[in-house]
Amino acid sequence: VEENGFRPVIARRKEYKMDRITPHEAARQMELLDHTFFLFLNAENNRLAVLYRRDSGDYGLIEPEI
Repeated sequence: VEENGFRPVIARRKEYKMDRITPHEAARQMELLDHTFFLFLNAENNRLAVLYRRDSGDYGLIEPEI
């Protein structure tokens, strides 16, 4: 859908099996893969979460409010 000239291009799709892991393990996986963010199923609360690397070098955790 084009709105105000905005036409996003999704260049790649990826599917993968998500195991329940802790944020600490998510950080380890993210570093092993050399990614700047990591989507995972948080073992601490059974919710989806995104871990990301901040400009300062530490990590941020995003969890949906339910």
